[in-house]
Amino acid sequence: MRKLVFCLTLICILLVILVSANSYQKKGNDWYGGNAGLTKGWNLVNMYVVDDIFDNNLGGNYQSYIDNIGIKAVYFYDNYNKDYIMLYPDKEQDKIDQLLVGVGDPESGGDLEKYIALTNGAMWVYNDKDIGIDFNTVDGPIDYTSFDLKAGWNFVSVHPDMTDKEKTIMDLKGSCNIQKAYVYAGDDYGGWRDISSDVLDSGYVWFGMILKVSSDCRLGSGGGSSVPPSLPSGEGNIDYPEEIAGYPLIGVYDDISRRFQDCSDPEDGEQICLNGLGSATYGNSVESDDIIFYEVNPGSSAYKVRLKSLCNETLYECNNDYSGDIIIDSKSYDKQKIIYWFYGNDKLLRVKQWGDGMQVIDSPVVQYFLNNYPPINI
Repeated sequence: MRKLVFCLTLICILLVILVSANSYQKKGNDWYGGNAGLTKGWNLVNMYVVDDIFDNNLGGNYQSYIDNIGIKAVYFYDNYNKDYIMLYPDKEQDKIDQLLVGVGDPESGGDLEKYIALTNGAMWVYNDKDIGIDFNTVDGPIDYTSFDLKAGWNFVSVHPDMTDKEKTIMDLKGSCNIQKAYVYAGDDYGGWRDISSDVLDSGYVWFGMILKVSSDCRLGSGGGSSVPPSLPSGEGNIDYPEEIAGYPLIGVYDDISRRFQDCSDPEDGEQICLNGLGSATYGNSVESDDIIFYEVNPGSSAYKVRLKSLCNETLYECNNDYSGDIIIDSKSYDKQKIIYWFYGNDKLLRVKQWGDGMQVIDSPVVQYFLNNYPPINI
């Protein structure tokens, strides 16, 4: 596989080039550079970067570079864990560490599939002005026929080798059943645009696109209402106080959350779909809480049975000291807890808690949402 230096931290990697390019240069069989454009507002762009850009273009000072080109917010979507990671202005280091540990270095036995998904994903960038950027890559992107997609939504970069065939994304579906395909045209140009039937040309190169597939699959040649996102600090339909007992509101991601859907394979039994309703993050130096609201439809009854069954598993705890059932998952990481409860027949609230001083359900943040969205018995 092509070499990508893995010694940089993810935050450096992801903040080096925040670009959507509409021109590019070719060197032999490797696509190695281009002129990129960020428009004012939200941009869904590729995240393929290499260390020479950081070393040569930024001189090690990415903060001043980001300030100069007007970047105000950056989010990366983890296709495997179906979760957003805030990279800027605040950095969710625990999530970044978790992702990197899960991927590893593919040249030292790491997960090659996850590595390819990471380096060929796309991310949200909010910019306060139009700006053009010249950039280079050392080896060019990994061929799109190596892209493994997971059931549900996937954020994918549009590469030059996708656009030189006069094909639509449906012609490049490989083993995938692509249900939906969108690019984000920009805040001033209508937001989401369905590209299912569009011929991919050079104008799409290095933009990000989102693909919804029915099951795990791989792209290849052949094969068988969206609301523009608001700023992270914007208000959504759910009441998020600016601060809860010393835990400030870090960001609100309702618009992004409402584009999330994760469905189980119907062949595994009754299909269960988690549909995002809203999300926000609170945090301080000792604890961070990701508050995530879902509608479970279809499959709310089956999901309740699944959650309740965890009460008999090691490292899970079930608490019924409140109005209903609360399930606490501490199996994954020493510094992470996940707390679940239903607050309606098909309404689920999940709290992902991080940090050295976690108070679990005694946390003021958790207490606030328990009081305002009380759990029901399942």
